[in-house]
Amino acid sequence: MIRISKPAVILAVAMMSLHVLTAVTESSMFLTNTLIAAAPLLAGLACLWRSRKQPSVLSDKWRLMAVGLLIWAIGQGCYTYATVVYHNVQTAALPSDFWFLVYGIFVLLAVCSVGEEQDSTAILIADGAQATLAIILIYVTLFMNNHFSHRTLPASQLTSLYLGENLALAVTATVRLLAMPDGEDRYFHRAACTFAWLMILVSTPLNYLDAYVGPTNGKAVEVGWMIPFLAVVVMAFSEEGQTRTEPQERHRSWGAMMVYNASPVFFTLCVLLLGAHTAQHRPVVGFAAVVGALLIYTFRATILQTRLRQVQESLNDSERNLRLLNSKLHEQSLIDPLTQVANRRRFEQVLEVEWNRALRSGWPISVVMLDIDHFKSLNDRYGHLRGDECLTAVAQMLRRDLRRGGELLARYGGEEFVAVLPNVDADGAMLTAEAMRARVHQIGIENHGSPIGRLTISVGVCSVVPVTGLTREGLVEAADTALYRAKSAGRNRAELSDPMLPPKPEATHMPANLGAHLVEE
Repeated sequence: MIRISKPAVILAVAMMSLHVLTAVTESSMFLTNTLIAAAPLLAGLACLWRSRKQPSVLSDKWRLMAVGLLIWAIGQGCYTYATVVYHNVQTAALPSDFWFLVYGIFVLLAVCSVGEEQDSTAILIADGAQATLAIILIYVTLFMNNHFSHRTLPASQLTSLYLGENLALAVTATVRLLAMPDGEDRYFHRAACTFAWLMILVSTPLNYLDAYVGPTNGKAVEVGWMIPFLAVVVMAFSEEGQTRTEPQERHRSWGAMMVYNASPVFFTLCVLLLGAHTAQHRPVVGFAAVVGALLIYTFRATILQTRLRQVQESLNDSERNLRLLNSKLHEQSLIDPLTQVANRRRFEQVLEVEWNRALRSGWPISVVMLDIDHFKSLNDRYGHLRGDECLTAVAQMLRRDLRRGGELLARYGGEEFVAVLPNVDADGAMLTAEAMRARVHQIGIENHGSPIGRLTISVGVCSVVPVTGLTREGLVEAADTALYRAKSAGRNRAELSDPMLPPKPEATHMPANLGAHLVEE
């Protein structure tokens, strides 16, 4: 719903009433013509006022509309001067007719504007060149195409030209309006569509009366010229009511998007039709105009295609960067932030993959559990910062003993680490575990919380060849059990454990005489 501006309506009614009263009393032809000129002048100023309240691109549409209406006011001023001062009777095109036709170029540009944030100097130059070409064609059509009794275009042909211009504006504005979603952009096209159709309803009978019946200048019927412009004044000062508390994005249909993006073609098509009309009398000028319009449109389309290509390349770059960032984030989610080795989640993923591979191939797989001895005493004596440094140093030392492909060291939790050794049997796993224990012991990191005064680790090992009945969870639990035995046996040692088989379900024995009882029952 539109909230109509009551002051604008009162102003419009007052101006039309004053025009009718002046025309009926025949008090002043100059006043009636001045009131007609004041209507497009007020409409242009109202559009300029409205443009200040709109976003940048939409404000350009209102400004172009304002320029067109102000040009129409200039034409009415020229017409008033010619009829009141020189008492001219129109039998052919006058200078005022040039302005009456030129105004439509700017209104059509406003309606055909795509309205996205894609304006650039090159686009403005292309649109300006097309507008200039259209102005030249209008001048040639009015004053240089007739080689018969009059040098300018006869009034009868001028009437048809006005009708063609108004129909082009009305049809284009209607098509654009149908393709627009709700919002300020649609409101502008509703105002333009209303103006264009009112202009047809008013101008067509008045122009034909002037051409075939007699001049209507100064008569009450000419109040009709004020109606389209005063309608623009009312809509410029009115507001569209909000039907929703929260704006929602509406997706245009495929057809609406086609109309929306093809809108600049409408203006070029009008220039081509005008050039074709001029070519009937001046072939060279008409042909040059058609070629020029096509070249300008090609230039404009090339600019937009280049910009589209740049946007696509930018999107592709952004997509590649996003994939790279996602990959890095995924990798970081699998790394322990303190020790920079794999975390428990990554360990579980690798263990699952290697377990399934060993199950298919019949290879052995080993798990090594490692725990720093007396780590709580180290934290209590030296502080948590020193404890974090020791965790990092131990992790980097343990990683050096894992050189084969597929082997992984991960932080299992707290001061506990775990290693996966694919295709390594129990003997190989014990050698690796002993090498890890000896490396940490020999490095000589100070820990007075330990009986021997240095940092040591305890290690638990389990190695199996996966078969039915064994699970990877049981493999980890067996290694953890071996680690517990190493801790209980005095620490700073490595222990080997057998895999833990899952418990077998207890068999339910049916009484021998149950069937007999069932038969007896």
